[in-house]
Amino acid sequence: MKWEIDTDNSCLTLNGDYHISFERLTEIDWFEHLSEKNWVDMRDLLSAFVAAYDCADLQLSEDFFSRHKRAFFRRSEYDYTSSLLNVWNGKIGGRSKLETASDLSNWIFSSNSNLVSDLVSGLGRHGFSKSDILSAIYRIGNAEYSDQTVSRAITAVTSELERCMFSKESIFEHYRNEWLRIPNCGLKTVDLIEKSLASLSGSDYLAARRAVGL
Repeated sequence: MKWEIDTDNSCLTLNGDYHISFERLTEIDWFEHLSEKNWVDMRDLLSAFVAAYDCADLQLSEDFFSRHKRAFFRRSEYDYTSSLLNVWNGKIGGRSKLETASDLSNWIFSSNSNLVSDLVSGLGRHGFSKSDILSAIYRIGNAEYSDQTVSRAITAVTSELERCMFSKESIFEHYRNEWLRIPNCGLKTVDLIEKSLASLSGSDYLAARRAVGL
């Protein structure tokens, strides 16, 4: 990350176009705020702010360095989880794109172990990989349903895999009425989804899921 001290305008410039005036250096916890921006390098950020404080004739403190350390490790945890999540999405689950550290703040510590377990086993919490499920939809859909129905089933299942990633649910536990709540997921689409999941988990799946009425 590039940074410079603009003495003419009395500001710190980050990444060429992010300006912080000397007067605002102590207004907020800049370390925490900037740690949520993907373009920020937390190591460079410390050097930049020390230089800015010096030029602004501001006193450094232990709290200054403690705040940077706290934000640094928070960002490191985010970077680790973001990388892990990208790998998990490709091999196991949905298509979630979490862009900032704050998006992960309530989830990050409790879910890393789940992601690792899934990657080690090669399976999602329902016992099948994402590719297993989508392959079943394509296999059955191409033989019995229209391209539009197949596309809608793929979209619905991918969306639910993503949503269930943040909970302890499994799409294999969905009843028919739950699928029907999803936009553009009509009876034919749900029928294809149920047949596809049943082809993986056995015929008892259909009887159990359809036991609850619409």
